[in-house]
Amino acid sequence: MRSETKQRRKKGPILAWIIVGALFVVLVVGGYVISRVLGAVAGRVPEVQEWELFEGPEGFQMAVPKGWTIVTGEVQGVKYNVTVKGGELVYVKVVGSDTMSFLGDAARMSGRPEVKVHEFTTSEFKHSYPGYKESSLQQTTVGGAAAVRAEFTCTNSHLMQKFKMRGLRITALGSQKGWSVIAMCPEQSWDKFRPIVEQMVSSMRLP
Repeated sequence: MRSETKQRRKKGPILAWIIVGALFVVLVVGGYVISRVLGAVAGRVPEVQEWELFEGPEGFQMAVPKGWTIVTGEVQGVKYNVTVKGGELVYVKVVGSDTMSFLGDAARMSGRPEVKVHEFTTSEFKHSYPGYKESSLQQTTVGGAAAVRAEFTCTNSHLMQKFKMRGLRITALGSQKGWSVIAMCPEQSWDKFRPIVEQMVSSMRLP
């Protein structure tokens, strides 16, 4: 009788540890699956049914997909910024900066100041976005302002996952300030997101 009691006492802690281990595995696997699902949702590009005009200060304008989240604000050294989000990993950010305008004025003797400003600010993007790599620059105009553009890739972290991102970066010098446009999404969604970005960029009015 005493032998059976001792055996039961020995089996009790072992069984408890087995149950704890099983629960831990369930939680880890479940958490991983949930994070993958939420990550996929965050990187999905919503269908665009309608567009609306967004108007910012000093005459800034841009067409945006109706129903997307718009976040605006000011930060130190930046005159104005707006981010249009289709998801946590799908967005277009536009920043108007007096500092960029001053840099452009200082570089005008080069004949292509927007190129110099773009190159000067690239280090900031490399610091902010791990693995940032840019394609060759292309001359363009945005909202009537001289500009350069380049596609890029980088890495972004969200919900304990790392995502390979792809996007477009534009540097433009308006009559009043310099502008930086950065659009990105997970690489596999870029083909769907790109025409939306191009529509937004072509509609911009940059003071």
